[in-house]
Amino acid sequence: MKTFLIFIGLIILGTIGALTYGYIKTNTSNQLIGGDKDSHGCLIAAGYSWCEAKQKCLRTWEETCDINTTEHDILALFAAKYKKPTSDIRIEFTDSDATHIRGNVSFAPFDGEGGLFLAVKDDNKWELIFDGNGSVDCQAIKLKFPMNMLEGICD
Repeated sequence: MKTFLIFIGLIILGTIGALTYGYIKTNTSNQLIGGDKDSHGCLIAAGYSWCEAKQKCLRTWEETCDINTTEHDILALFAAKYKKPTSDIRIEFTDSDATHIRGNVSFAPFDGEGGLFLAVKDDNKWELIFDGNGSVDCQAIKLKFPMNMLEGICD
């Protein structure tokens, strides 16, 4: 009789354990801990948040969310020319003054080096003089660009 009661007790404990395991298994998500994403797909636990101005996820301690008007204008020129969203375009100004910009541009997936671009502001509007494709027409560019910004391009 004692053995029978122990056997019944083990069956009851086994049943309770199996039911508890099944309940836990069906009521928890398969998502990894720390894998939470916001509504834009930014990985929260890794410190990413959505930047509306740049239309991408970023870490604010690595890159500011602010976008200045000049950067926005140059991004818009590339976006219009290549029919890409600005989030797929990265630009970096390497030299600039009030009316001239020398910089680098790259397009998503951002695995290459990118290319050189030159922009000039005429009548309060930015224009791409060279967008990184083809060869530089030094004769034409020298008329619109200061020589110090053309070092290594039109020597």
